[in-house]
Amino acid sequence: PTDEAERVRVMAAKIDLIVDRHQGQLKRCYQSAAKVSTPLEPLEGTVKLYFSVQADGSAKNISVQSNDSGSQALAKCLVGLVGSWTFPSGTGDALDFVWPFEFQAPK
Repeated sequence: PTDEAERVRVMAAKIDLIVDRHQGQLKRCYQSAAKVSTPLEPLEGTVKLYFSVQADGSAKNISVQSNDSGSQALAKCLVGLVGSWTFPSGTGDALDFVWPFEFQAPK
């Protein structure tokens, strides 16, 4: 694999860990957005965010790539969260990702 592909693979694994570490924040976004849903129409779906991890570990150019949850509030909350997280720095050039955040209503 190319160095670029390796950098993306390594960073993706680190992003996975960062997302795991922030499950509490993700859950709060979901719970806040789900207040307007009903048991018959629960808030569920995947919000895919595009973001660019910069050399300093910040995320820039964060945008909603797709959102089949139907909740703008959820998507907006996720954009804010990703923008507040710190990613590994010193990676050289910025790396771009589209990351899926999946949500299911509690059973």
